[in-house]
Amino acid sequence: MSQPLKVGDRVRVIGASHESGYRYGDRGTVHRVDETPHGSRYHVAMDKAGGAGTTVIFAAAEIEPDV
Repeated sequence: MSQPLKVGDRVRVIGASHESGYRYGDRGTVHRVDETPHGSRYHVAMDKAGGAGTTVIFAAAEIEPDV
């Protein structure tokens, strides 16, 4: 990923996430970004879930900008 994602960015899943149940191409909006020793973790409000309420946590390698 060339530019770090920020709150409000639209993203899409680029690989199956075994923990979240979301698949390639599912989309959402970054709600929060946490920096950890292992890299950034993105809290994403997924469109499939109505986009509100709960968020799903993805590693940077699991999502990309939805442009």
